[in-house]
Amino acid sequence: MAAYIRKLGTLKNIDNIRGAQNIEDVPADAVTSEFRTKNNTLSIWRVADKAAPEHGILAIALSSSVIEAMDFVLFDEDAVNDEGLSAIRTDPGKNPYLCAAGRHFDISDMRLRSLSSLCLIYKNKSCIIKKTKKELRDLIETAYDKGRIDLEAANDGIRKDLKKFGIA
Repeated sequence: MAAYIRKLGTLKNIDNIRGAQNIEDVPADAVTSEFRTKNNTLSIWRVADKAAPEHGILAIALSSSVIEAMDFVLFDEDAVNDEGLSAIRTDPGKNPYLCAAGRHFDISDMRLRSLSSLCLIYKNKSCIIKKTKKELRDLIETAYDKGRIDLEAANDGIRKDLKKFGIA
């Protein structure tokens, strides 16, 4: 089953969302810091199989400024559709992960109702994936060995980390 993945802001945010009795009781700071929208859109990555989210994890990790431990939230594509949210395929911009093409989506036309719907998804229909720095490094090394990383497209921080890890 297809799913979407995002990098979590903090585990505290998801704890606050999941811990609220009602969505109306979710602290505003959890919502505003977790769902960092821009132009009323929210960036997500699609993975073909919820059981194998590595493509999304790599696309997110390699578009970051450094390789560090990261937490992700994974939720079914159906959950987004069931909540009436519109996910539109968009250009991910410059991403060194060659398999990132076609996987980036934006939830568009975000409104307060959309944020409530996302809180419901996070609360009831998502799972958390925690990756240590070493786990990410191992995923990246495997992708690099398979020729799936374009070093020229990587930002300076990622290139520096890859060299430090002996990957590139």
